[in-house]
Amino acid sequence: MKSRKTIISLILSVALILGALPTALWGETVVKAADYGVKNPRVVSSQYQVMRSFIGAENCYETAYYNGKKVYRTNWWTTWDCVYFGNYYQNSSTQKEPIKWRVLSVNDEDAFLLADQVLDCQPETPKNATWETSDVWAWLNDEFCKTAFTEEEQKAIKGKVDIPTAEDVVTRAYGFTPVEIFEAPWERIATATAYARSRGVFYLDNLDARKYSAQWAVRAVDPKSKLITMVDNMGGLNISGMIIGISDKGNIQPWDGYDESRDPNPAPVIYPGIRGRSYGESSGAGMPLRPVLHLDLSSSVWREAGTISDGNTYPEKKVTAPARVQKLTVKNNKKKTVTVTWKKSKGAKGYQLQYGTDRTFKKKHGKQIKKTKAVIKKLAKKKTWYFRVRAYKLDGKKKVYGIWSSVKKLQIKK
Repeated sequence: MKSRKTIISLILSVALILGALPTALWGETVVKAADYGVKNPRVVSSQYQVMRSFIGAENCYETAYYNGKKVYRTNWWTTWDCVYFGNYYQNSSTQKEPIKWRVLSVNDEDAFLLADQVLDCQPETPKNATWETSDVWAWLNDEFCKTAFTEEEQKAIKGKVDIPTAEDVVTRAYGFTPVEIFEAPWERIATATAYARSRGVFYLDNLDARKYSAQWAVRAVDPKSKLITMVDNMGGLNISGMIIGISDKGNIQPWDGYDESRDPNPAPVIYPGIRGRSYGESSGAGMPLRPVLHLDLSSSVWREAGTISDGNTYPEKKVTAPARVQKLTVKNNKKKTVTVTWKKSKGAKGYQLQYGTDRTFKKKHGKQIKKTKAVIKKLAKKKTWYFRVRAYKLDGKKKVYGIWSSVKKLQIKK
């Protein structure tokens, strides 16, 4: 008996000791991503209509095809968590301000960040350099880093400062619409800071609610590649066979009638479905930069900056409620029987009739009727009855009701 008590005592002691050890010794991460207060992007999307018109044209709700497949419009809305990290020139060239970043992904203490705005513009030199040997890459990891981040902040950056890849900006997990959706997605639109605009970034100042929307550069996935492309001011990419209209047979036509099968020098593919160009071939003012980086969330050099929500919300063909029923009449023509009639409501699929001896209709009877006439029998004589009608339309299988008609009352005399 004494031996058994000794064994039990030893087991309890070992359990207490093990429970006091750090969880890291058990192979688990001590601090999890959720502890830092930032999360992965939240995407809400729904394919709701077949698209048969170029963006900006009047919506058509007929079937369209591209390469033999139906083409859909898609509602797409993304919410990103944001953080402040580092400081850079934004509203002036003399005063630095906190840089706001969108959180594209969180993996334990590692956060993949994208600058909320286009921050700068740098010349593309030398021509045909690979990305990792380019002057822009060198500038990002030297002058930009030293200007934007303190020594302590630079230590919190995992790897190198970069620009997004073409794959990044079509990755759903990061909050972006996939390349196969034929849209210029709003959630890819970025505005340029005043400082970036002064540095030569191409921007628009007349886009509703997106003043100073700017182009920004993305590169090939392989840093040894020479290929880059631009996200344009409307959030679009140089997509292979970009659509612009339809043929008489409902087939979507490529941009400006371009037939790449007949082009001896088609633009190079930077990512499946996306075309680009070689670094340094631009005749423009330079490369607009919206940097990305990986941040160590366990550091104390960043702070939360709320959330940003953005995306496409196209107006769906919603079913509106029918008009109020007019000219309701009630007649006691036969014994304990009432005939109820009303004027047809435009677009109505049917009607709901209610009647009762209580004007508030707390105690009521009801009928669903397709026509504009109803005959109600076996009503109590010498009592006053109240009647009302409302029309409904169908939204799929759901009934969308209009408002009730005026109430009619009738005392049953026959």
